[in-house]
Amino acid sequence: MKRNKQIEFDITIKRITTISIFVGVVFCLLCVLANKNRTESQARAGIRHLLISEVYYDTNSGSSAEEWIEIYNPTRDKIDLSNYKIGDEETNGGGEGMYRFPDGAKIKANEKIVIAAKASAFRSLYKKLPDYEFIKTEECVLSMRREKDWAAGIINLANSGDEVLLLDKEDNPVDVVVYENGQFLNIVPHQGVEISHSLERACRVMDTDNCENDFFDQANPNPGIGLRSTRSGNLRTGER
Repeated sequence: MKRNKQIEFDITIKRITTISIFVGVVFCLLCVLANKNRTESQARAGIRHLLISEVYYDTNSGSSAEEWIEIYNPTRDKIDLSNYKIGDEETNGGGEGMYRFPDGAKIKANEKIVIAAKASAFRSLYKKLPDYEFIKTEECVLSMRREKDWAAGIINLANSGDEVLLLDKEDNPVDVVVYENGQFLNIVPHQGVEISHSLERACRVMDTDNCENDFFDQANPNPGIGLRSTRSGNLRTGER
């Protein structure tokens, strides 16, 4: 009888121990998750400007028509893009490209937008439309406006190295991405990606100006979040 009671007691102790371990593991996991969310929230609070979040420059076909740039808004506010400019010309008066967003263009908090070289080529690749395009090919996609006061040419991201600049209304750099042989003051370039891969920001709320750390080689580019499908029939009316 005493032996049976001892066995029951041992089983009870084991059960209590198992439950305690399980509760402890769950508590630790909850702490890790809470800390991760708090860290990301704190990082987002520290970033007060738009970020270039992904760049597709070394296309599988070799055509610049398939290039695109993604921008992310890590702030808590909707931002008017009307006076923002984006392009690959780092010097005022240079021969590459710089473009201004259309009047009334906006990006919501925590939203990503995509600017494609040509929306028609983008649609062929991804079966959906970008938010904007540099060269007009689709009536239902808003067109960027060439900023000829800054740059005389058109955007064409060099596979061997280039810079992607996002400028504010005062022409100050908001964010700059540099890769391979590209150069820009105080920005460390990324070593580059494989053909048909994209250059994607590793953490959407961190920006150290070291592109080698801030970006990685994304083997499966997936531009934007919730971009409308060309099969949905819900296409936005664009500008000519």
